[in-house]
Amino acid sequence: MAVIHSPRKGSLQFWPRKRIHKFLPSVNWDVISGTKKLKGFVGYKVGMTSVSVKDTTPNSMTKDKKIAIPATIIECPPIKILSTRFYKNGQVMTEVLADNLDKDLRRKIKLPKKVDKKIEDVKNFDDIRVIVYSTTKKIELKKTPDVIEIGLFYITMIFAWRQV
Repeated sequence: MAVIHSPRKGSLQFWPRKRIHKFLPSVNWDVISGTKKLKGFVGYKVGMTSVSVKDTTPNSMTKDKKIAIPATIIECPPIKILSTRFYKNGQVMTEVLADNLDKDLRRKIKLPKKVDKKIEDVKNFDDIRVIVYSTTKKIELKKTPDVIEIGLFYITMIFAWRQV
């Protein structure tokens, strides 16, 4: 049989040529401290652009000249709380679901019919994390929301969230 010849498919400039393993990146949030907020958020890469800046690097060939730097544009839709997980000794002890969940979340997970679990004493747990989902319908990038677990810097946010 004759050998089938075909032209090269793809560029050799980008190597390795493969897709990402997971769509949402994982970030080490141990560096950031001193705020009373969530340790992360959901963002989607929607494009790239070039930014013209003045180079202030000492001993550079382009010192005090304008240079173009590539920049990534990230769209960050609002996130909503799906549930709160309470950990003790590294294991999930209990989970409290939010009351009003979006119907778009049915594309990703199976929603429960009723929610009736309350936590009285939060001080018995080692760690508290929040499971959030993105409202991707507002940015019209995709239809299914992404569900991730995000830690908290301070436990005092949970007390305020449960009282609302």
